[in-house]
Amino acid sequence: MQLQQIIKNFSQESDFVAAILDTIAALIIVLDKQGRIVCFNRACEEITQYSFAEVENKLFWDIFSLPKEIGWPPRYVQNGTRCKVL
Repeated sequence: MQLQQIIKNFSQESDFVAAILDTIAALIIVLDKQGRIVCFNRACEEITQYSFAEVENKLFWDIFSLPKEIGWPPRYVQNGTRCKVL
């Protein structure tokens, strides 16, 4: 398979995954290792009234303050520990 075909296939798969994430009814926010927002689907936009453009590359905790009792301060992101917030 030629490089151009591989790139085309990857692009199509990426577009397909992006379309699914954008149309699913669940709230999906993806953060990078520093805690910056890199994906924010349409459901998030509707619930929060923020557009992806408004939150893109911003630190999650700067946009969405979390109460300390949840137990998810930024140190979990900084040291690379995986965590799940419900």
